[in-house]
Amino acid sequence: MPARSLIAIVGPTASGKSELAVFLAKKYDGEIISADSRQVYRDLAIGTNKISGQWQKRDGMEKTTFTYKNIPHYCIDFIDPKETYTVAEFKNCADKAIKDILSRDKTPFLVGGTGLYIDAVVYGIVPPKVPPNKKLREDLSEKTTKELFALLQKCDPARADAIDPDNPRRLIRAIEITTALGSVPLIKKDPQYNTLMLGIKRTEEETKKRITHMVHDMLENGLINEVQSLIKNGIPKERIRELGFEYSYALEYLKAPENEVFGSLQELEHVLIQKNWQYAKRQMTWFKRDKNIRWISSQEEAEDLIQVFLAY
Repeated sequence: MPARSLIAIVGPTASGKSELAVFLAKKYDGEIISADSRQVYRDLAIGTNKISGQWQKRDGMEKTTFTYKNIPHYCIDFIDPKETYTVAEFKNCADKAIKDILSRDKTPFLVGGTGLYIDAVVYGIVPPKVPPNKKLREDLSEKTTKELFALLQKCDPARADAIDPDNPRRLIRAIEITTALGSVPLIKKDPQYNTLMLGIKRTEEETKKRITHMVHDMLENGLINEVQSLIKNGIPKERIRELGFEYSYALEYLKAPENEVFGSLQELEHVLIQKNWQYAKRQMTWFKRDKNIRWISSQEEAEDLIQVFLAY
C-alpha cells in the first residue's frame, strides 16, 4: 500500500455507504473513520441512522473503540449533544485516527455523506475562522428558517445549495460568515493523503426506495422515544431542533394534536421521506462537483478499483 494512502467512500443518505465500507474494511484489513456531522454525537442513534456498534476494548489497544461488525470506527458517538462540533475539530480527529491506522499497517477508510467533512480531510479544506457576531445573531434569531434560507440564497447561492435549509444554527453561521467576508470561502491547503475517492451511484428510483425504507425503520425503531429521551436528559428543545430535521419534525409531532402540524405518524413519515430526498439531492450536488470521485454501481467495481490503487 502506498504511504499515507486513504480510501474515501461517499454518497447520499441511505445509499449503503456503511455496509459497503465494512465489507471492504474486512477484505483489505481496514478501519473506518466516520464522516457524518451528526453521528459524532452520543444518544443520536435512530434519527441519524447510526450503525449499531458498541464501545469495546480490542486486542492491543489501550482505549475502547466504537466497533461495528468487528471493525473499529473513529470520530463517531463521542460528543455530548449539548455541545457543538466544528469542521476543524473533525479534521483533527480524522487526521489523528488515520495516522494511528497507518502506523499499524492497516488501510484507513473515510466514510460518510457530509461533504465538508470529507473535503476537510481529503483536500485539507476548512472554513475560515470568523468570530461570532452577537448583534447579527440576535437579529437573525428572530427570522424563520425559511427567511434565513432565502437570505443565504441571496448572499451566497453556492453555500445555500449544500446547506440544510431546516437547520437555523447552520444557516445563521453561514450568513454570519458571508456578512463578514462577502461569501463563505474555503481555505485551501495541499492534500495530505493519496486518496482514492469512491462514490456510490444509485438511480433516483433506488434512492427514493431506500430512503422510504430508512425513514420507516426510524419510526418503527423509536425516533419519537429518542427525542423524548433527549428532552428528559436535559437537552434544550432549541438545541434538539438544531440536530437535524428528523429531530425538529419529531418535536413538532410531540406537540400534536395541539398545533395540528402532524395528526399521525404516517404524516410525519411522509414529511421525513420528502425531506431526506431533498437532502440526498443536496448531497449529490456537492459530490458531483468533485471530479476525482469514481462512481461505482457495485461492490465488484469498488474491489477492482481498490486493488489497483493499493498495488500502485
